Amino acid sequence: MKKKKIEAVPWIRPEKMKLGKKIFFVAAADTREIEGEEHLIIDIWQKGKYKIPVLRAAYSKKDWGLLYPQEGKWTRENIDGRNYGCWNELKAEGRFKDGYRHAKRESTEISQASAEKVYQFVDGKSVKEMAWNTWIDELKKQQDNIERDRRIRRYDRRMEAMRQRHEATPEIPDEFKEWAAGMLADNNFLYYRKKGRYVKVRCSHCGGEFEGCTKRLETYEGQFQHIIPNVENMAYGTCECCGARGTYRPIGRMKGTYAISVPIYLIQPYQEKDFVVRYFLYEKYLRTDCPEECRLYEIARAYVTPQKIQCDYHKAGMIDTYWDDCNLYGMNNIEMKEGQIWPESWNLVKDTLCTHTGLQEYASRFRELKPVLYLGRWKESPYIEVLSKCDLYEAAVAAVHNRLDIANQYGRRPAEILGVYPYRMKMIRETYGNVNLIRVLQVESDTESHFTEKQIQQIKELGIAGNGRINMALEIMPVQKLINRIFKYTGIEPDTRGSLCSRGKELLRQTADRYLDYLSMRQQAGDDLADSIIQFPRDLNTAHDEMVRMINDRKEEIHIRTKEGEFPNIRKQYLSLRKKYFWEDDAYIIRPARSAEEIIMEGRTLHHCVGGDTYLRRHNSKESIILFLRLKETPKVPYVTVEIEAKTGMIRQWFGIRDTKPDEKAIGKWLGDYVSRLLKYKSMSAAAAAMKTELTRTAMETAERMRLLAAAAG
Repeated sequence: MKKKKIEAVPWIRPEKMKLGKKIFFVAAADTREIEGEEHLIIDIWQKGKYKIPVLRAAYSKKDWGLLYPQEGKWTRENIDGRNYGCWNELKAEGRFKDGYRHAKRESTEISQASAEKVYQFVDGKSVKEMAWNTWIDELKKQQDNIERDRRIRRYDRRMEAMRQRHEATPEIPDEFKEWAAGMLADNNFLYYRKKGRYVKVRCSHCGGEFEGCTKRLETYEGQFQHIIPNVENMAYGTCECCGARGTYRPIGRMKGTYAISVPIYLIQPYQEKDFVVRYFLYEKYLRTDCPEECRLYEIARAYVTPQKIQCDYHKAGMIDTYWDDCNLYGMNNIEMKEGQIWPESWNLVKDTLCTHTGLQEYASRFRELKPVLYLGRWKESPYIEVLSKCDLYEAAVAAVHNRLDIANQYGRRPAEILGVYPYRMKMIRETYGNVNLIRVLQVESDTESHFTEKQIQQIKELGIAGNGRINMALEIMPVQKLINRIFKYTGIEPDTRGSLCSRGKELLRQTADRYLDYLSMRQQAGDDLADSIIQFPRDLNTAHDEMVRMINDRKEEIHIRTKEGEFPNIRKQYLSLRKKYFWEDDAYIIRPARSAEEIIMEGRTLHHCVGGDTYLRRHNSKESIILFLRLKETPKVPYVTVEIEAKTGMIRQWFGIRDTKPDEKAIGKWLGDYVSRLLKYKSMSAAAAAMKTELTRTAMETAERMRLLAAAAG
């Protein structure tokens, strides 16, 4: 859209028309030629205000836009009667009584000449051929047509780009096919059928059959018999016809077709310096009545360029298969599973972008992997190449799966990337980038400390690095003091940690985590951590539990204070509600809630949802009233919570602890009597109010007559 040119077009004034009471907008349309292209421009005015229109809609054959002149803002919303800027103002005045869309459509008038231009621009028809009030529908149709054409052109461009990618993709090498066939070369079945000591075997690979005996007779003829050894279910054997290795399976138990598949990858050069990762599934189908059938099926391709990674997927349609440049949705999406990469692929892509990804070094450490997942993370975080080429494969794996904290992803050296001292890189390389070790050394660098190798090993075993709380602890005490305190709390000597069982090691990790959690809560509470009494409590478990209760109490207090501020009417209207809803007898007492805090604590105590914002809002606005039913002997102990309609006096729901209904029959009857008494009181109150109104009116009439008589006598 030529927005500046369209804004420069003078306002199109509406023609003089007779407007009804329900008309609040007037539309005027005209066509303009802008840079050699015809445009339809529609200005929509508020009735009686003809200085600036509330909306300008501009259409061409390929685009459209909506301009709010008063705001100077362009949008691409649909003009279906919902886009006028003064809608909220008119709605507040109460002029529209019908629905949102209906009111907007029916409240806009357009002249016959303007409607004629709309129909001519969209369909080339006249007003006589179209319904009079469908001009907005015609504009909506024009928008839909433009959007449809855009989707078609966008789809055609995508398909053309995919076709060009596939044309530039090299053919599958024959060596790759042979390698793929060798992946399942030994995955064959030797079907056998026994009859006494005689056995007949059929090979699933070649379909050949051979016979023999399972054991030799101790006779003269037995020495000339052909023996097939070890013919048992799941035992390995060799086909005497083709020499293929396979597993013996009884033919009577094998029904139908048995499929075996293996995922594999092929990496090839693409265009000049780019490359493509092709994902295949090699499948073998084994049957008892015929030789095996093998198929190499390509499932997906990932084209890697400096700009992006484009994945194409081979999908199955109703009749045939086809390629698409987007995956399936939901649980049916095509997943590229872990598989082996053809070893010769690295020779094919040695002069491409693949050499700068570190994929070859990363794949050398794994028999199977997901290369597309690695390349996707490499595209987001190029530092993975440095980790892979430095043989820090454990750190590279953690980075691929987003489990590694990186200090500087744009660093040029491994120490800068990981955030450790440079002289520690030798220790990291010796462990191939152990993630737990890296976390310990990151703590060392962050706190500007220098740990001994023994301290590094102890912190690594305690598992306290990487959560941020150890940095806080090292600000108030040395690292050795922290380690000694943790061992003291567990009752384990530091020098015996090498002989600990798994239970002892887990006890150390739990104690360390609990101690750091205790220090963190102390800091959160604002305590002075320099005090040794606070730093080193005598009983860690008791001190930790006390801090948990204190922190939770503070959070609860803040939450209650917030809700008291949000719903102040609950406390203000308690006395007036008590006069109406309070009742007691020999067994029970029922009353309304005093405050938002009481409602929240009622829900917490009885473990139901009455303490939520929904019930607080209802009680605050008197939509419904929350009542507490208690036993007469224990009026302060929560028992049953009741929600009652404020207008009708009918009970919405009542529940006890954990949404149960204790003594349901008795309490249900008691609440029924209570509602009857409440309705009776409500009718009596209404009668008393009516009587009071009548007495007031009579007294006023009497006073007026006395005043008139006094005036006449005077």
